[in-house]
Amino acid sequence: MGVVGSPMLSEALQRPKRKGVSMLASGIAELQRPGSIHICYGQEDGQLRQVDGLLSRAEISRGEQLIHRSDRFGYLTLHAAMRLRTAEYLGVPPSSVQIGKLPCPCCGDIRHGPPAILSPRTDLRITATRSSGSWAFAVAIGFPIGLDMERFSEDLNTDRVASAAMSEEELQFFHSSRASQRTALFYRCWTRKEAILKAIGIGLAIPLPEITVASTSESGAVMTVDLGDAPTSWAVEDFTPFPLSYMALASPAAISTSVSFVALNPDLSVGGG
Repeated sequence: MGVVGSPMLSEALQRPKRKGVSMLASGIAELQRPGSIHICYGQEDGQLRQVDGLLSRAEISRGEQLIHRSDRFGYLTLHAAMRLRTAEYLGVPPSSVQIGKLPCPCCGDIRHGPPAILSPRTDLRITATRSSGSWAFAVAIGFPIGLDMERFSEDLNTDRVASAAMSEEELQFFHSSRASQRTALFYRCWTRKEAILKAIGIGLAIPLPEITVASTSESGAVMTVDLGDAPTSWAVEDFTPFPLSYMALASPAAISTSVSFVALNPDLSVGGG
C-alpha cells in the first residue's frame, strides 16, 4: 500500500493494514465510494481568513469565549472549514449548511451529543477535533465515525494524569512499561477512547476509565465497547497528521473503509498534498 503526499504523514500511514490510506488534492468524487472516509486537516496561523458568512452567531459567540488565541482561532477556522467543505460535498451554498448537534443517544442531552449536519437533509456524517491550534474533521456517508487528536504537551505529566483516562487494566500495563514508552501509550489510549465515544455519539458522557481499549495494540485493531444500541466492535486507526500529535479514527469494524487525507491551507483552500 503506497502513500502519496506529505512526508510528515508517510511514516505514520505507510503500513500494511486492512484499511487503505491516501492523500487527496480534492477528492470530492471519491467520497461517494463505499466505505470512504475523508479527513480534512489544517492549522491556524494567527489570522482569520475566509470566515465571513461561514460562521453562525452561536459559533462566533462560542469562539469568543475561548481564552487562548490559538484555541479561539482554531475553533473558528475549524467550523468555517467544516461548513465550506461540507457545502462542496453537498453541492450547495455554504450559507445553506447548518451544523449543530444531535441529542446524546444515552441521556438525550444535546450539549454533549454528536455533531451533525442539520440542514440540508443528508446521509453525510461528520466528526471533528482540535488541539492547540491544529484541527481536523472527518466525513463519511451513511455510517458513524469518530475522530480525536491531541497535541503533545510538555506541561502534561502523563504519570500523574494517567488514572483520569485509563482503566485499572490499562494502568497496570502503563506503569509496568518503560518511561520512554509511557507518553505514547497515554496519548494513544486517550485518543482511541475519545474517537470511539465520538463515533457512538456520547462524547465524554462516560468517564474514560470505565472503558478499556487495546492501547498497546497495532493501529487497525478491532476494539469492543458495549454501550446501548451502538455497534459494539470498532476498528481504530492511528495517525500523525502533525509533528508531536496523536490522532485516532474509529469506524464500525463491520465496514471495510478507505481513509483519505485532504490538507487545507490557512485560507481553507485545498493544499497540494
